[in-house]
Amino acid sequence: MNEWKNEVEKVVGQKPALLVGNKIDIADNGRREVSNQDGEAFKSEINAKKYFETSAKEGDSVEEVFKLLTLEILRTSGKI
Repeated sequence: MNEWKNEVEKVVGQKPALLVGNKIDIADNGRREVSNQDGEAFKSEINAKKYFETSAKEGDSVEEVFKLLTLEILRTSGKI
């Protein structure tokens, strides 16, 4: 993740970041790959605004991620 984040920042500069863990529907069935605590810790490590756990399949928290991301983009571009 750090390498990916660094590569993105080389191209677009430093922008607000959100950390999104997906497939929470599988994690709820005992097949979790990353603990919530590890996600929160990594969020702090990469200086992300927020850590989300989502399920694209179930639609859990997906809309919230896009709303916050949109707001952050508008804020950093001076639109709001």
